[in-house]
Parts: sequence; C-alpha cells; structure tokens
Amino acid sequence: MQSILRIKNLIKNKNNKIKSVYPSVQLVWVDILQRQQWGTYNHKAAEKCRIRLNRLGRTMVLSQPSLVLRMDITSKEGYYRSDGVHLNVLGLEFY
Repeated sequence: MQSILRIKNLIKNKNNKIKSVYPSVQLVWVDILQRQQWGTYNHKAAEKCRIRLNRLGRTMVLSQPSLVLRMDITSKEGYYRSDGVHLNVLGLEFY
C-alpha cells in the first residue's frame, strides 16, 4: 500500500496537469467506496486511509470549479459481490 502522502501528491499532480492542459474543465471527485474486504490489508487501517483520501480529494477538487459526489453505498448492504470488493449488478446500477 502506498503512503497517504504519496497518493495525495499523485492526485495533486494529476489535477494540476489536467487543469494546465484544459483550464476550463470542471473536475468531479467521486468518493472511494467502503469495502467488505481489503485483501491482505488491515481493514481498520485501510478504512482510515480511504476516509482520509476522500477528504483530501474533496478538498483539492473543491478549491476550483468542480463537483463532489458522495455515494450512499456502505459495505453492510447487499451491493457487493461475494469477494467483498467489487459491486454486484444492483450496486453498479445504484452507483
């Protein structure tokens, strides 16, 4: 897993590059969804990183003309496939 700082810098650099090439573009941030499984990573730590990244992404995008979408999909509902990571047909339709 990459560090939060590294991912933050990657998002920031991509954001700046897009804005320099397409100055009038409006960016959209869609929150990273909860998962039932995070592979081999500690679930609690991965959730903490997800929450921080969503906050960072929203903050960066909202500093310019943009839009933030928050999905009302939680890991406790029946929107995931049996792997606990990918959305099922209903989850994809809702998303």
